[in-house]
Amino acid sequence: MSELVAIGGIQPLMKMLLGCRPLHGDCLTVTGATLAQNLAGVAPYDAEQQIVHSLANPIKRTVIWSCSTGTCAGGAVAKITGKEA
Repeated sequence: MSELVAIGGIQPLMKMLLGCRPLHGDCLTVTGATLAQNLAGVAPYDAEQQIVHSLANPIKRTVIWSCSTGTCAGGAVAKITGKEA
């Protein structure tokens, strides 16, 4: 986590995920503005950093994570331990 903070924190990551399945920019936040409006002025990560990879260039193509959404899940992320894909 300290390495993520050192390269700019979570906001550039959130901006990367806007428009993708994980985040929707039209959601209202506690600021009264949308998520997209809150992140509009956030600078992207430096191109030289090696901590966060784009969705187009992942560290690994297969994952051992599962994301669930919907009425029952509400939104959950699970890591399948002990399994290498």
